[in-house]
Amino acid sequence: MALSNIESFVAAAKAFGVPETSLFQPSDLVDGRKGPLLYVLNCLNQLGLIVRVLYSAAYTCIKSCNTMHCIWQSLSAASRAADYALGIAIDFRKKDISKTN
Repeated sequence: MALSNIESFVAAAKAFGVPETSLFQPSDLVDGRKGPLLYVLNCLNQLGLIVRVLYSAAYTCIKSCNTMHCIWQSLSAASRAADYALGIAIDFRKKDISKTN
């Protein structure tokens, strides 16, 4: 497993809103010991909570809409949020690739 990929994941998780206290060090995953892996699981859990909250908010907004215009606005907002998250991941990947060249 490339250390730079793990570093990119941690940076993207931080940018996506995972609290600093819930992030892990790349060595926690690479070492593969039970204790440090708990930090990795905690980070994944926090990331899952953030995604669940975002999904729930988008679902509630769409469910409460009673016009096509309202639904369109809700879907557009969700799409922009997804594009933003994907953009963060792509930017980190580009930086990672440029380091190796």
